Amino acid sequence: MVLIDFANQVQFNRQRRKLRQPINEQEKFVLQEQRSAYVELLAGSAAIKAHLASVVALARSRDAVLARLEALQAQRKMVHLAVSASDAAVEQLKASGELDEGITAFLEAMEAARTRLQSLGGSGEIDALQLQ
Repeated sequence: MVLIDFANQVQFNRQRRKLRQPINEQEKFVLQEQRSAYVELLAGSAAIKAHLASVVALARSRDAVLARLEALQAQRKMVHLAVSASDAAVEQLKASGELDEGITAFLEAMEAARTRLQSLGGSGEIDALQLQ
């Protein structure tokens, strides 16, 4: 009786393996595909992360360039105003017949230039200038 049960058990296990084999193969295939998809997902995620990092670096560089450009434009305006004020002051000196009138006109032109530069610059450095 034990031998019959053992023979039945062996036959049962063979049948079970035979029936489970397609399921096991399908499970292996699905797991392999899942691993492959996960690797592709990680690679895509890394590529997106690298792209976003380069976009951030590019935006920072752009902001730095724009800040320098704005400073350069402000500097050009200030130099232009200073040159214009200097030219106007020289013209005042040339045009005036007397020395005192020329100096007074020159100082007024310099004060006007300082006022224009202050309104353009808006910083404490220009406010510190004192024309005497």
